[in-house]
This record gives sequence, C-alpha cells and structure tokens, in this order.
Amino acid sequence: MKERVFLFNIALMRVFLVLFIIIDHCFMPFTGSISWKPLVPDMQEYSVYKLISVFSVTVSLGCFVFVSGYLCKSNSIDNLLLQLKTVFFKKGKRLLVPAFVFGALFCLLFHPFISIQDSIYFVVNGAGHLWFLVMLFWCFVFSPFLDRWFKNQEIPKWVILILLSLFFSLLSLPFRISTAFFYLPLFEFGKSFKKFESRFNLGLGRLFVCIAILFVLLSIYYIMRGVNIDLYTGIQRVLIKVSVSIAQLTSFFLSSIVIFELCKILSNKISEDISLFVTRISAASMVIYIFQEFIIRLLYYYLGIQLYVPITLTPFFAVLITFFIAYIMTILCLNNNYLKQLL
Repeated sequence: MKERVFLFNIALMRVFLVLFIIIDHCFMPFTGSISWKPLVPDMQEYSVYKLISVFSVTVSLGCFVFVSGYLCKSNSIDNLLLQLKTVFFKKGKRLLVPAFVFGALFCLLFHPFISIQDSIYFVVNGAGHLWFLVMLFWCFVFSPFLDRWFKNQEIPKWVILILLSLFFSLLSLPFRISTAFFYLPLFEFGKSFKKFESRFNLGLGRLFVCIAILFVLLSIYYIMRGVNIDLYTGIQRVLIKVSVSIAQLTSFFLSSIVIFELCKILSNKISEDISLFVTRISAASMVIYIFQEFIIRLLYYYLGIQLYVPITLTPFFAVLITFFIAYIMTILCLNNNYLKQLL
C-alpha cells in the first residue's frame, strides 16, 4: 500500500508539472521572451501574464529535475565506466534520441535557416523546449561521478555542488553542459530526499509557512529578473547574475518540497476514477512535454488562434487546447509500435 501511495504521489506531481509547463509556454508570447514572437505590441499591458509565466516555469522546471533524481535508481555497479555505459545507452535512447529527432522537426518548422552548421548545432544543443532533455541527460551522466567521489560525504558534496551551480550559471557552454551543472543540485536533492524521506514530515502548519516563503522568493526572483544586466559591467554584473541564480535555485528547492508535500496530501483524497486518469497522464508526461510546444507554436503562428478569440483570453484557450491535443497525440503515438520505440 505504501508503494502505491508513493507512485501515485509522483504521478500526481508529473501531471501538475506538465500542466505548469504548458501554462508557461502559452503565456510566453506575452512576456517579451526572445524565443517567442510577440502576439501583442505592448507587453506592459500584460505584465500579469509575465508573472504567471515566471511562476509556472519556476515551479515546474526545478521540480521536474527533482522528480528525475528522486526516481533515479541506485546503481549497484562498482565500475564507473560500466555505469557510464549503462547511462549513455539507456538515457541516450530515452532522452537524446527524441531530443534530436523532434529537434530536427522543430528546426524545420520554426527555426530560420542560416546554414547547415547552425541548424545542426541548434538541434544537438536542444532545439526549443527540447533543451531540457539534453540537460537532463547530462545530469544522469554527472551523478555517478558525485556518488563515487563523495560517498557518505554529504556536506562536502553539497558545498561543491552549489559552487559549481553558481559558477556555471555565469557560463554558456555548448550542449547544455552549463545548464546541467546549474540544475544538478536539484537532481541530487531528489536522490537525497528519497533517501531521507522517512525522516521528513512538514505537516500542514509548516507547509503553509513554506508556501508563504516560496511566494516571497518568487517575488524577489521576479523583480531581480527585471534588472537590465546590460547596464552593468565587471564585478557588478557577476554579482547580479549570481544573485539571480541564488534566488532561482532557492525557489527551485522550496517549490520541489512544497509540490511534493501537497501531492502527498492530495494523493489520499482523490477518487479511483481520477487516480486512473492521473496515472495515464503521468505515464505519458514526457511525451506530452515533447508535443506541447509544437502545438502551441502551430496554434499561435500558423493557425492564428488569437484572431478568433479575445486576445486577453488567448493563452487560457491555448492551455486547454494544447493539453487536450497533446494527450490525444500521445495516446495515438504510444499505440503505434514504431513511434513507441522512439518515444
């Protein structure tokens, strides 16, 4: 019974997280993000949409990495080389293959052609939202090194992890390596949380305090994101970047705990019919993640959904349509043997 609760708790987390990702991407064209063409001329009128986007992505991205670490199975292989071979084969097939295949499709549909070299780099670096799959692959690769070098040495490991995360937040290495180092503490936090979960119990009172603190942190992070970094140079520029990274990383950690505890509470209050639906969505969450941005960009830039509904309601309609279509596409693909192997 305990194992079932655990699995459903994580399943519920995945459903919430993939929904938050869809919300973030549907509101992105109203935020001034350079990776999305704007749908409105004046972004200031839609500042609340930017707040929704920042909240959704901050809550979801770190939690997804946390869940991946939480579910990461302990490897009994002592030989580090054999561990890495296993990771490269299993996680490469699971993460890199769909990232590159669908990345090539993303490049054809949405990326302006400059040169063949640029297109190849765009794909292998993680096209569009698929950067997350490439980054997560590196987390699985780096984790065995930490297990080997810092066995039973939690404090030194976490000091090194945080320092590396902040250092690499200042860099922009290819193939999402810098991004992987930034998110690696969340991955390791998931592994450590699973190990010590039996000793961890917030209770409703402390959970509400954590939620309040999280909203304060998100507010601070939102304000700091608005600082124009180009106005600063030298040590000031570095300090601002590090400060933003600290605020973001802290928000990631706390949001992971809050979402985990909320889902643990909700998992005991959901009916059997809803739990079956949640389990299905959870099992398909990564595939839904792959499809969702394709659908959103097609809705906005090819079909022009904003021409048929009031512009202020456009992202809300887009969330509902995207989630529905992505789920249907996922079910159809997973029922096809060839596509199932790819996904």
